[in-house]
Amino acid sequence: SNISRVIRTQVFTNPDFTPHFSVLCMVSCGKDTGNFNFEKEELFKHLTASYEILKKHYGLERIWVEIIPCKGYDSQSPLITSSLSYIRERNKDIEVSVVDPGYENNYYYGFRVKVKIVVNDVVYEIGDVGLLDWTRQLLANRKERMLTTGIGFQLLHQIMK
Repeated sequence: SNISRVIRTQVFTNPDFTPHFSVLCMVSCGKDTGNFNFEKEELFKHLTASYEILKKHYGLERIWVEIIPCKGYDSQSPLITSSLSYIRERNKDIEVSVVDPGYENNYYYGFRVKVKIVVNDVVYEIGDVGLLDWTRQLLANRKERMLTTGIGFQLLHQIMK
């Protein structure tokens, strides 16, 4: 994991969404070993780390996670149900649910995840997590897996002032 300064190319009216911003990045890469072991274990690690940062370092009380199926997956797909069960069994503090995608997302495959918080009665989407096929394409190996997480550190700092 590291903290990176990135560029936002979209224009937003929200003054908290600046063209340059800092984000905490986590990336896990590995091989498929069956039963969605990589996906659910790495998702658990990323969500636990995100939760600990938001809870312990920022003192946030209201944190939850939404798993959003994408690219042919739905709430009943084994990838989604086993990931949900895995997280719930191992960390009862993380509030996690599966929500309807609402629109097609072509960036991630399998699932994308939103980490949400409440500060001063306002809901913020502070984290974005998802499976990418970049290493699979780069190495031309269908067994390659990659999970990324981004936590909006700069936005978090601004709203916690």
